[in-house]
Amino acid sequence: MFKGNFLILLGLMMSVLSGCNDAESEKILIKPEATNAMIYRSNHVTVENFDSFKPIAAKFWAPKGTKNIALGKIVSASEEYCSCGELSNITDGKKNDSINGYVEMAPGLQWIQIDLEQQYDIYAIMVWHNFESYRVYKDVIIQLSNDKNFGDFVTVFNNDHDNTASQLGLGPGDGKNYYENKYGKFIDTKAMKARYVRLYSNGNYHSIYNHYIEVEVYGI
Repeated sequence: MFKGNFLILLGLMMSVLSGCNDAESEKILIKPEATNAMIYRSNHVTVENFDSFKPIAAKFWAPKGTKNIALGKIVSASEEYCSCGELSNITDGKKNDSINGYVEMAPGLQWIQIDLEQQYDIYAIMVWHNFESYRVYKDVIIQLSNDKNFGDFVTVFNNDHDNTASQLGLGPGDGKNYYENKYGKFIDTKAMKARYVRLYSNGNYHSIYNHYIEVEVYGI
């Protein structure tokens, strides 16, 4: 009797372990493509709360079938008209053109919002503001929501260390300031479920304007 129960228990354990291995085998390593555009060094500026780690190519594990679900999706913004470029440039998949392919927005705290058209499990977000030079953008805040008005949301990145974006009511962020680079900024969103992605910025250390070249959202 004891031997029979032991064999049943052993079989159940092997089944669970096999299921875990199957789930793990369904994951794939995703490596978002870096831009090949030339980046020009700019004049040195003093940046507070700076991330001193050297930029590296992003890579992460996600379930098979995960892809850039922001590609071709509609982008809206806090201002009706951009001073340069079209909002559609942000999700057109073309991130190598920092001269003609970028969007420039007014000074001050501004946002863009991507409608993914349905809820997804979101594993990562990649952002390129403007890599024409080693710029550092201020108050970079990224949020996810299923409400287009963001009455309810989750903040997945916030480097507003001095709370200059206090009107959002978030308080100081714990993210670091970083130089724009060819690899983009990688944000791990840990499979959060959302339909809308909103990104804030508040100018940069070289100019008062806000810019975007490309945003990629990886989900399934």
